[in-house]
Amino acid sequence: MAATGQEKRPLGEDSSAPASESTGEAPTKRARNGNAEGNGATPPREGIPDEFDKLIGGAGDPLPGNDEFEALIGSSVPSAEPGLDRGNDSVPAEEIVRRQFAEKLESLGAIGEEELPGILTTIREEVAKWSPPARWRTTALVLAYLARSSRLTRNAFVAADGMPLLGGVLQDGVAHLESSGASERQEAGMRVMACLLCLRALPIGRATMWEHRMTVGKAFDKLHRWCGKEKSALAAELRAPTTALCRRWRGQPKPAQQEASQEQRALRKKVVDILLQGLAGVDNSPASPAVPQPSPGRLPISSSAAELEAALFGHHGGATAEYRQHARMLRSNLALAGNAGLRARVLEGEISAQELVALDSSHLAPELLQEQRRKAERKVLAQSVVEKLKPIRMDSNDRLAYNAGTAPPLSPAPNDKEDSPKNSTTDNKPTPVMMPMEPPPTPFRDGLADGGHVNFHRQGLGEDAPLPPPTPDVMATPAPEEDSEEAEVIRWLSRPM
Repeated sequence: MAATGQEKRPLGEDSSAPASESTGEAPTKRARNGNAEGNGATPPREGIPDEFDKLIGGAGDPLPGNDEFEALIGSSVPSAEPGLDRGNDSVPAEEIVRRQFAEKLESLGAIGEEELPGILTTIREEVAKWSPPARWRTTALVLAYLARSSRLTRNAFVAADGMPLLGGVLQDGVAHLESSGASERQEAGMRVMACLLCLRALPIGRATMWEHRMTVGKAFDKLHRWCGKEKSALAAELRAPTTALCRRWRGQPKPAQQEASQEQRALRKKVVDILLQGLAGVDNSPASPAVPQPSPGRLPISSSAAELEAALFGHHGGATAEYRQHARMLRSNLALAGNAGLRARVLEGEISAQELVALDSSHLAPELLQEQRRKAERKVLAQSVVEKLKPIRMDSNDRLAYNAGTAPPLSPAPNDKEDSPKNSTTDNKPTPVMMPMEPPPTPFRDGLADGGHVNFHRQGLGEDAPLPPPTPDVMATPAPEEDSEEAEVIRWLSRPM
């Protein structure tokens, strides 16, 4: 592969660049200038406990095998980058295929729902056989394109078990940030930025992140702690999106699996099962349909049910009686045969879990039933409105028919020819003439005369008086930035290696 302008050192080798707390540039600026940054110091590798649950708040049961998993990802950083033939000037075949794949993605502009299955198959079957640098950069490029894709495409990525792919890129990028030199950190920083952009765009919450805590959560926790202790431009650039994601997930209610109390967790799991039946369109009747298979463009039913239960738990502030009653109401309304459209809107992310919890039973009813109710309300309203009402006069013979609360009838418009007095003298009075008002003293009143010359005599100024300052022109509205953050990352990851 072609070098990036600087000779890459084996990972773990101390860099010759002097250590500094503020050296380097932001990743987007380095993408334009191509300058590598970093202090080059190699921090010692230590085992890091699983603290993702502490990062987003709350704690769950410890999972077995954390030490082995830490050892696995801690030793997964290769000592050298295989596949780079520095003695051969020709472009390797792997790099040619990688560039062709990047050009294909560029021609698409954004990954569609139809192209996503083929792209994921290529990543898992063909790209997985490439060398680590080419494999991780190509996968990160796909994640950057997903960040600018449609909502249905992002849903299909989560439904197609794409979170482990994202977690693999994030784990490798964080490992290089902690133990590599300046050039490797620059490469890893752009891959990590692609993961953060994709995480920000995916329609997932705290419950979904808890399900993928081993693949994505642990690496995100390491990245958050590295950004907090590292003093460099790269860390500052990655710290902003990392902190924003952490705040978003921490502000959401903790999922049922993260509940510390065994009794509380068992109760909340039952509510998750109830909501899952509602999202699947299954009720307690024997004629209820079977659980439908997951379709492209829709989130997994299990993840959506977990997110909905967490939102319901936070809405009621705990597992109260209203919480359980609300869950049964949601299940009964969602499972109705005529509510297939509502279930689809929830699974496609058009209606969030918080929005669904805020709806009452009248808004959760099927659309046909809501239309029938609206027609009945309009009919009752039309019957209660009296279009022609003429109140009974006080001098009427029917005194009992008089209603004091009835408004008097509208007076007809007077006819000028019949109602006006014939001998009126008002027509002979002259119409008063309004005097013109003095215009306000503006610079355009006496300032500019014919030809654009200033009339100093009308302004009371002499010939030698200085000219007044010209009226400033209205500044044009600044245009939006030409390149978004996603486009900058895509351009950097698409360049030759």
